[in-house]
Amino acid sequence: MPLSSRLAPWALVLLLACGARTAAAQSPCVADGADARSAVITLGAADFSNPDGTEMRSFVETGSLGAVDANLISARPPDVVRSLTAIPARSRLSPYFGEDLKGIAVTVSLFKSKVSPVVRIRLRQDCAKYLRNTFLYY
Repeated sequence: MPLSSRLAPWALVLLLACGARTAAAQSPCVADGADARSAVITLGAADFSNPDGTEMRSFVETGSLGAVDANLISARPPDVVRSLTAIPARSRLSPYFGEDLKGIAVTVSLFKSKVSPVVRIRLRQDCAKYLRNTFLYY
């Protein structure tokens, strides 16, 4: 068997490995947390999405669909937050006008309260270009 035939599979493996490495190096964002941005947002009575005041929603435009970390910083009154969800999402609230925003969809489920709740959340997203709290609700 000629030498070139025996080395051809190894040359192909080497070529593919180099190609994969250069493609990863050209990626503008590495999802290891190095390109992450964070911000603190405050949700209040204007963010209620239902009439009985047990759910708040917001959308934070980031220009990314990277992994999201969300932490509850504070809630007033204490223990009013039932659950917190923050996921990467694409907002197409008005697609007829060309809206296609990438960002974080935030949903806070609340226990019923006599006092209007105020919730502060720290959001962190990989590959985020910016963090803009929008007025978009679902």
